[in-house]
Formats: sequence, C-alpha cells, structure tokens
Amino acid sequence: MCSPEQFRVDYAINPWMNVGSVNSDLAQKQWHELRDAYVSLGAEVTVIDADESLPDMVFAADQGIFRDKKVVLSRFRYAQRRGESVFYAKWFEDHGYEVLHLPPEIFLEGGGESWWLGDTLLLGRGYRTSEAAAHVVENFLGKRVVSLQLIDERFYHLDTCLFVLNATTVFYYPPALSDDARETLKKMVPNVFELTEKEALSFAANSVVVDKTVVVHKGNESFEKKLHELEMKTISIDVSEFLKSGGGIHCLTAMIL
Repeated sequence: MCSPEQFRVDYAINPWMNVGSVNSDLAQKQWHELRDAYVSLGAEVTVIDADESLPDMVFAADQGIFRDKKVVLSRFRYAQRRGESVFYAKWFEDHGYEVLHLPPEIFLEGGGESWWLGDTLLLGRGYRTSEAAAHVVENFLGKRVVSLQLIDERFYHLDTCLFVLNATTVFYYPPALSDDARETLKKMVPNVFELTEKEALSFAANSVVVDKTVVVHKGNESFEKKLHELEMKTISIDVSEFLKSGGGIHCLTAMIL
C-alpha cells in the first residue's frame, strides 16, 4: 500500500474524478481502517511513502503486474500519473524483482487492469491498456494472458467491473464488457455471477480476498449476501473518499504474489 497523506483530486482523467472534492482527514482515516483490517486478517502490509506531487500514487494496485519476483512496470496512459512509476520501480528493484519497462507506445495500468485466475492473467483493454500489452506480459511472465475489452468509460479499469473470488468463481458487470469478453469469461470460468448496476457503481468488484474473507466497500449488502452464500466471510470498509477519484479497496492494494 501507499501512504494516503498526499491523496487529493487535482485533475480529472476518469468520469468519477471531481477536482477538490476530497476530505483529506477522512481519507486518511478510511485508509488506516483498511490497512488495519488487512493486519487483523493476518496479511503482511508494506507501505511505501507517497510523493507530494503525485496525488494518485496511493493507488498501489495500478503500478504493475507481478509474479514470481518479476514485475511488468505500468506505463500510464495519462502523463499525470507516470511519475509514480519511478518510486515503485525502485521499491521493486530494492526487493529483488526483475523489472520490465514497457516501450513508449504500449500502455498498461497494472493490477487495476488485471486479475489472476489461477495461473492465467485476465487483462483489460480499451481505455487505459493497449491491446499489444497482453503479448508483452505473456512473454515476460511466462503465463497465459486473456485480453478482455472494456466498453463503458465509467469502468475504465478491469477491477472496477470484474471481481475474481477464486480460480473457479468470478463476478462481473455485463454492460461494462464487450460481447466477446463476456463469452470468453463464460467459457473459461465454471461459476460466473452478474453484478447489478447498483453493486457495480458501489465498486463491489473492487474488493480484495484474504483467505476466506472478502474486504468490500461499505454499503454493498447485496453483494456481501451473495458472498456469504458462497461460504465467504466479509468485512466492509468505507472508502468513499477514494471513490471520488475512481478508486476503491482493490485499487489501494497491490497484492504481491
């Protein structure tokens, strides 16, 4: 995770962003509650310091795709976020990762744009990630990559409309994905559940699994009920200040595998 002290909305690069709307004190309180929830579940949490010039640096998930001590470092489509990569690259290098830097013509927005489904990587494309990124990631990590096209600008990253519970179960919001992407999911995954529009707009997909517990954004009672029916526990955390920038619980969390 990345410390929240510098988080604010200074610009608008997605439909959720409302410049100047963030309550900084409340955002910090919400972030600390999320971190504490992870610790209570037994997760090891490492925190990187934010740079004052990079208000979106708090969204740690977006920084790269990592597996087996390798990381494909993100190359952000918008210039406002590209400076974040310098700090995350150093963190990965200092922790013994082999880091791949993408060429200028390929954009990729890391964990925000991807989910691991077992050993297969689901990778979004359409708004922030180039179609060519899938081939580069597949070659570098040595894992199968399946590209899914996003078609609703409100769901500009894959983790805003798709949630992977485990290797056999996913939740997704159908209108956010192309016909081909929806069919691909149904062919690949035994259990595919739909999110309602209300759940999708409440960032239900932007959740994090820690063992048998799912950490979800507060106010997603219907989604939590579905998870309970699948014998999962849930913890709800209010991250409403971060939604003002188009980010939620998963966006704030880089899950290192």
